[in-house]
Formats: sequence, structure tokens, C-alpha cells
Amino acid sequence: MARIRMPTRAEMTAPFQSRAAFKEWAKASEAPEGRARIGDSRWSNKDLEPTPPEQRTWTWYNLPLYWFSNMFGTTGWNVASSLIAVGLTWQQAFVSCVLGALISAIIVTGMARPGVMYHLGYPVLARSVMGMYGSYFFVFIRAVVCIIWYGIQTYYGANLLSVCFRCVFGNSWNNWANALPAGADVTSKQLLAFFLLWLIEFPFVSKHT
Repeated sequence: MARIRMPTRAEMTAPFQSRAAFKEWAKASEAPEGRARIGDSRWSNKDLEPTPPEQRTWTWYNLPLYWFSNMFGTTGWNVASSLIAVGLTWQQAFVSCVLGALISAIIVTGMARPGVMYHLGYPVLARSVMGMYGSYFFVFIRAVVCIIWYGIQTYYGANLLSVCFRCVFGNSWNNWANALPAGADVTSKQLLAFFLLWLIEFPFVSKHT
């Protein structure tokens, strides 16, 4: 398994030195190393081209483990707890979660079939349905969903971090006065924990894979 190298401080700040530096940092490579570019650079780059054979390293157990890690977290646990909160018993909540996961698995497996066959990602496959320019709409929707999901995950993580701070600092953290209005639906402690967790996550966000 390849080791993940954390970016240095210079590497993290370099993209923000100028607009040109940021555009160059955000731009994907035109083609995988040692390979010729396929088509016009406007429509093709390293991330959009078919995955090279040497990079197709996942086997039968990788994908189930990925989905397990994706669901085995605070957001996944909240599915069952939310069902219990609205009146279901734990048995009913368990059956509902299993059936929901099964239905989702069937849909996800069907949607993954083109990627398995042609080794292409979602943005390219969307072109086969809506065309080159029409696919931008679906890519935009996907980006919005990612932003919302990132915020949700960070919010849950911030609440857990707040619990950790309460265990470490005790009443000093627990009794910290809230400076935000009730209509904000978030406390000063939660907001601070949110930004602290966001700072922890930031180096990983800058890691382009």
C-alpha cells in the first residue's frame, strides 16, 4: 500500500500566491504520466480518461470495504437512531435500514456497470446522456451535493470534537457562554469545533489523487 505524504507548508500556501498559481494548482494533468493525451484538452484530462490497466488494483473485497467505511460512521448511525426517534422499535429500524441498504446497493451496482466496463468516471458517462455541454449541469449538481455532504460530515465531526473537548476541559468547555442568537441553531462551541475540524481536514483536501 502506497504511503500518503502530507503536503508541506510551502506546498499548501503556494496555490494562493496568485490567481495564475491557483489555476495551475487546480488544473488536472492532461494525461497520465508516460501516456499520450486523448482528444482535445478541453474535454479530456488525466481524471477523465479511462483508468490505465496498471492502476486498476482493486479486487473483489475493496469495494465492499469502501462502502462499509462510508456507512460505518456518524451519518450512518443516525439513520437508525432517527427512525427510533420517530417511533419505530429497534427491530423495525434494523429491518428498515437493511432493506434500504439493499435497494440502494442494487441501484448503485447498476449505475456502476458502465464504469466497470469502460473504466470511465461519472462526468464522462453523463455526456452519453446529455451531450458534451449538457453534462455540465449534472456535474454542477454533483458538485453541490458534494459541498453539502462535506458540510454535513464536518458538522457531525465537530459535534464529536466538542464532546472530546468537554471530556478534556470539563465545565470550562461545557459552560462556555454562547454568543450566537438562538435562531442560528448552532452554538459558539459548535462553531469553533467546526472550524477547528475544518482546519484539520484542510491538508487532506489539498491532496489531489
